[in-house]
Amino acid sequence: RPVMESVFCTQNKYGSETQTLTPAEAAKLHPLLQFEDVDVIGFESRSGYCDPYLTTIAYAKRAKDLGVKFFTGTPVTGI
Repeated sequence: RPVMESVFCTQNKYGSETQTLTPAEAAKLHPLLQFEDVDVIGFESRSGYCDPYLTTIAYAKRAKDLGVKFFTGTPVTGI
């Protein structure tokens, strides 16, 4: 818990407005989620939603613009 609270403080230092919520407060915001086993909950009311697929496509497009070459349909054998 102290580590995450430190992370929230750092986020706030750089302009975020992250606050720590109790499980009851979080349940009011997201009633379909369960928070019984959660140690700490951070909430930033100004945060948005990011579509993972569209974000990946945007990163790939920018990488391509910068000269990265993609090899699709090719098995990965190592990194």
